[in-house]
Amino acid sequence: MSEEHLKFLGRRSELELKKKNLELRIEALVNGAREELDPLKDAADLRADLIVSQSLEIAEAIDRIRETIADLKKIRDILGR
Repeated sequence: MSEEHLKFLGRRSELELKKKNLELRIEALVNGAREELDPLKDAADLRADLIVSQSLEIAEAIDRIRETIADLKKIRDILGR
């Protein structure tokens, strides 16, 4: 195996781990937002600051996971798998 091939294998492993961490983060944020947006809560009890913060974090994490998936695809194309 060439040094370049090993480099791409290592990078792929890093990206797969990053993708998994982002998936878990997104899942936790979505669950938190759902809990905060409980339809049984009185509107006055909703914490708008938390809802906005979680929504922004979700959007940022989605952008990062999309970039990670695109990078993984490039590496898979380079490696031929």
